[in-house]
Amino acid sequence: MTPSALIEEADLHALVDGELDPERRRKVEDHLLQHPEDAALVEGWRRQNAALRAAFEPVALETPPLSLREAAARPPAPPAGQGPIETGAIHWGRPGAAPRP
Repeated sequence: MTPSALIEEADLHALVDGELDPERRRKVEDHLLQHPEDAALVEGWRRQNAALRAAFEPVALETPPLSLREAAARPPAPPAGQGPIETGAIHWGRPGAAPRP
């Protein structure tokens, strides 16, 4: 099996996302030199990423509204049924949970 045959689509995505270590990046880039169809696919993804960045960068740079910043700063509420009152009610409501007289 040639090294090029070991390149998967996940490797191509990782290359575009800058997630490959230098050795793996070199292997994937060599693969692209020998497989123009994969190189075209990667180039398309790179153009798509650039277009998405250009479209959404202004929004990403905006300061979030105060209500969102405040909500993010608050600790999360406990899941339903896990607050102190609900837990006690559930516990004492089980058969055999309450002490016998």
